[in-house]
Amino acid sequence: HAVAARMMTVRHEWVTLYTNGGVKPFADGVRYLEKAPLPYWLVAASYQLFGVSEWSTRLPIALAVLALALLLFRVGGRIYGEQAGFYSALVILTSFGVYLFTRFFIPDIIVGLWLTAGMAFFWRTLEESPPLRLACWGLAATIALNVLTKGLIGLAFPAGIIFIFLLLTGNLRHLLRLRLLSSATIFLIIAAPWHILAGLRNPAAGQSRGFFWFYFINEHVKRFLGTRYPKDYDTVPLLLFWGLLLV
Repeated sequence: HAVAARMMTVRHEWVTLYTNGGVKPFADGVRYLEKAPLPYWLVAASYQLFGVSEWSTRLPIALAVLALALLLFRVGGRIYGEQAGFYSALVILTSFGVYLFTRFFIPDIIVGLWLTAGMAFFWRTLEESPPLRLACWGLAATIALNVLTKGLIGLAFPAGIIFIFLLLTGNLRHLLRLRLLSSATIFLIIAAPWHILAGLRNPAAGQSRGFFWFYFINEHVKRFLGTRYPKDYDTVPLLLFWGLLLV
């Protein structure tokens, strides 16, 4: 992952990820189409500012943890009181998962940040009557940023959470109050350009099916079905996750 971010700065290529290769674009490089670009943009920007090092690699993740803790402090304090906000931030800062995910470069902390921010904006839409544009557009923007961070789960997770919550509370009509047209426009303005450019720069050619098949079908659909190519090399039993949840 860190190599892909470094290749951005070496090749000055900000659309297609590469894991190695020469300086000239599309020469002697291995394209890395599995991942969304935002975490790599952040680390590449850190490299540009501070040079290539372990510290600069971890800096964006560390800042994301800090932002997540501050967000939980503010949102928790607003909803449940200042003490609850403090303990919410303390829990996230001292949790084993956060410690583990900051030891190496993976985007899950950033995903958690956007998801938490999105849920905070959604909560504001429930408090306001009618919901203000800022809350609706903030929700759309955080979902789009999460798509650029982790792919389609950045859309599926918040959409699923919101739908199930409104269904269980008998308030599905609230969806119509979220300024769907303008919110969808905000989402597309942020999320669509990279996907379009990546598709145009990596078309199907010969035996290569191109970006859209590899990224959307292979990495999103076939991966979750366990049929992606190449076959996943490291899997664990599904019951393990349920066991950890029970513990």
